[in-house]
Amino acid sequence: MARLTFWLAAANAVQLALGLARSVALGRWLGPGLLGELGYALALVAILDAVAQAGIATIVTRDAARRPRDDGAILGSALALRGAFAAAAGALLWPLAGPWAALMLLGTVGQAGTAILRAKLLRGSQIAANLLPGILSVGAILAAVLWAQPAAGLALALLAVASVAASGGQVALALARLRGRLRATRAAASRLLGEAWPLWLSSILVACAYRISILMMKWLLLPGQAQESIGYYQVSYSLVESGNFLLGALVIVALPHFSSLQSGPAGRLEGAWKRSLRWGLMLGGGAFLATLVVGSPFIRVLYGGRFAPSVPSLFLLSPILLLTLLNSLASSRLVSAGRQVEVLGIGAAMLTVNALLNLYAIPAWGHPGAAAATTLTELVALGLFVLRVRALRNPAAISKRWPERAQRVEGRRRGRIKR
Repeated sequence: MARLTFWLAAANAVQLALGLARSVALGRWLGPGLLGELGYALALVAILDAVAQAGIATIVTRDAARRPRDDGAILGSALALRGAFAAAAGALLWPLAGPWAALMLLGTVGQAGTAILRAKLLRGSQIAANLLPGILSVGAILAAVLWAQPAAGLALALLAVASVAASGGQVALALARLRGRLRATRAAASRLLGEAWPLWLSSILVACAYRISILMMKWLLLPGQAQESIGYYQVSYSLVESGNFLLGALVIVALPHFSSLQSGPAGRLEGAWKRSLRWGLMLGGGAFLATLVVGSPFIRVLYGGRFAPSVPSLFLLSPILLLTLLNSLASSRLVSAGRQVEVLGIGAAMLTVNALLNLYAIPAWGHPGAAAATTLTELVALGLFVLRVRALRNPAAISKRWPERAQRVEGRRRGRIKR
């Protein structure tokens, strides 16, 4: 696990560099106002993308890790579901953000192929699949910077075309590694949806929780002020999101590893969980401290003086590098045990908390207020995840006053009681 995590982290470091290069190129080319216009469209894409994903990527990884000989049916059914939902979500997005935004949703279908590669813990194929979107999108944006006038619509079109091309490459990589015959079956599709619906709703809620700050700035601030505020927030959030790509290598490995150990001795699973937490604290804490030290000169040097107002938002968002990593590990731990409904509940809490905080913070402080609300939301989510994982590890400690409930939880964990 440690060796694969290292190589994926190295690949994610390259992905981080690609994400930063794209963000810097867009910022210098478009400026705060046009970048804010693009950021609003991308926020809508992210929310509808959560609808199009149908929550099945995580279940695909888990099931393919448990039943590698059924990978052809799993992937074929996942591609059919993702294609159908992407088309439906694109039809909803088209009137809101235009045809290029709708096309970007089709570029997410290839993530089903990446989910299969994660289940197989294949180093080279995973690295190639993860790097394809970044390489193609950076190339497209750099070409636009050199030969085209600044335009948010053009940037969105280039990102959409790059996304679709990368999706095709990801599916091709997965097909080359299948053990079974590619096919879509009603039984496999029904099983995926039946298992994934809590994660589906949870991913929609979490996507809304992460992007609602941008939407609420658009709704609560004056038009000119809103675009610039979104642009400043977009820069700071993009930097933090790029850092999450690097740290995400640990989460990518954790889910299939937890899933494969679920039916084995409890001690091995507990040891893997503790090791992942130690790595999460070290990597996330280091990234948090590094952002505090180099964040301000980084923005001023790479993006230029026009984006100096982004610095306060970056400082307020920097704890997310640690909090999101710990929350993602805890989510993987719950999903590997079949507790998707609990992840859904935490996603609903995140959206509610972030929306309520933003109602006060954005009119009062603008984009720094939105950044503070996002960080506080992640902190609340961490507390909820800690409670649920502790209950999973020690069901008898749920409550000494309700031993019957503890027995039911323990029975579910051991598979003695059917849900």
